[in-house]
Amino acid sequence: DATSVNPELLFTGPGTYSLTLRATNTCGTIVSPPQIINVKAPPTITLNPIDDVCAPAEITPTYDFSICEATTQEFNWIITGGTSPTDWEFTGGTNASSPNPTINFITPNTYTITVELTNECGTASSSKEFTLQPVPEITNTDLTQTICSGVQVDEIIFESTEPGTTFSWITTATANIDGEVASGSGSSIPAHVLTLNNDTSGCVTYSVTPFLGDCEGTTVDFVICVEPSPTFTTQPVGDSLCVDGVTPPLTVAYQDGTGTPTYQWYSNTAPTTVGGTIIPGANQATYNPPTDTSGTIYYYVVISFPGNGGCSDITSEVAEIEVTEQVSINNSPTNEDICVGGSAQELEVQHSEAAGNVTYHWFSNTTNTNTGGALLTGETNSTFTLPTDTVGTVYYYVEITQPI
Repeated sequence: DATSVNPELLFTGPGTYSLTLRATNTCGTIVSPPQIINVKAPPTITLNPIDDVCAPAEITPTYDFSICEATTQEFNWIITGGTSPTDWEFTGGTNASSPNPTINFITPNTYTITVELTNECGTASSSKEFTLQPVPEITNTDLTQTICSGVQVDEIIFESTEPGTTFSWITTATANIDGEVASGSGSSIPAHVLTLNNDTSGCVTYSVTPFLGDCEGTTVDFVICVEPSPTFTTQPVGDSLCVDGVTPPLTVAYQDGTGTPTYQWYSNTAPTTVGGTIIPGANQATYNPPTDTSGTIYYYVVISFPGNGGCSDITSEVAEIEVTEQVSINNSPTNEDICVGGSAQELEVQHSEAAGNVTYHWFSNTTNTNTGGALLTGETNSTFTLPTDTVGTVYYYVEITQPI
């Protein structure tokens, strides 16, 4: 005990102790200089809890520790779960021996961080587990659509890298769009019909964000643009011409619609777009109808729009192409002898059927020939009444002109 000549002391806790001896006899008391006793122990260390986080994440563990009067300390960090550097790695110039390392966790997993603290009396360790949660990503690839006004948009089903992902979206649309789905949440945007309230194209954007627990993924925009329904701006124009004549190509043009369309021309024997016959190879916006055979043929074209735009086919008006033989004269005027002031029959000319409206020009001549005559002004009918007010012999002929 404290009065023993040679006491034995048991130190149960580390620390720096001061020991003095007070000795007393009949002559008095003397106190020795203090002796310092440094009692060391193995260290203590406790890691603080680590919250679950979303991948990727940099973590710098914190802890409470004591080296228990020791003069040395060594740290050793151990990561259980995954492989470095694929799944995790020390960053910022730190390593497994750093007192305060920074660790970048990359791959979602459940990890255990263990720290070992060593001094000259021993080693202590502490561990904490946490989960690196995955961040969901939207994997849909069909993000942009162009459709015609009044077409139904199919249900947009969201796809994600992670099972259990939830989704929410914010809707923005141009003012001329009707029928968009309001902002909301769920696994999909239901089917809906988008229409334009004017003749200008517009778009709807659904900005979709994925969530998995507390982890929020990247927002992805689904854009649906709406075009006015296609209409013809140029219709094919019919023509009348002679066999082997030249006619302008049948031509069409359109506005609006989606994608690059295809063309198919049809011929018909009646002025209708029902029951026509496909013309092989006639797949352009223009078509040159044949003119080598007389007859009347009716032509029209169907323009088809591709893809998921839903634009209806449009059919042009019917163009009539009338091909006739070259005009020929079926009869000629007959000669007449008339007295001055007498009554003469009309001269009349008849001809074969001709393309278009023919024109007539009557001529008079002093010789029996149908060239070099004098044009009779105003005489442009198929008949001509002979004048009988002048004595003499006059030759008359008519020239029939067919439009080209």
